[in-house]
Amino acid sequence: MTNTVRNLKSILISGAIAFALVVLALPALVSAAPVTNPPRTEVTGYVTDATNSNAPLSGANVAVVCNGNTQNDISDGDGAYLVSFLAADCPVGSSITVSAVSGSMSGSSAGTASKVTTKLNVAVIDVAVPEIGMIAAIVALAVGGGAIVYTRRKQAQL
Repeated sequence: MTNTVRNLKSILISGAIAFALVVLALPALVSAAPVTNPPRTEVTGYVTDATNSNAPLSGANVAVVCNGNTQNDISDGDGAYLVSFLAADCPVGSSITVSAVSGSMSGSSAGTASKVTTKLNVAVIDVAVPEIGMIAAIVALAVGGGAIVYTRRKQAQL
């Protein structure tokens, strides 16, 4: 029985020492490999409808270009957008261009990355190309009107 008690004490002491070592070593292991997030540059702003008193425009496709790197977003219900670049891809001082497209409307804005978060608002306008038929009609009216004036002057000289 005495050997059993000694063995039990030995096992308990060994277990307590192992537990203490794990408790002491675990924080050192966890802090040895810190997780760091790389620095980022954020570009944010609002997309508005210039044809409607600059009302917020939701659902616009937004493309942000910085140093040849492009990030995309879709404006939310408030017209807001947000993109994020690694700071190495878009460092402070870099030129930024923001373009927004919604249906037949589009707009763009340019600026410089001035700090961690740069705000650039974009107003989109309707850039619909006029139909060729309308242009042809205007040209035809001008030519026809010119021909009438020319003919009348010629007849007046006779």
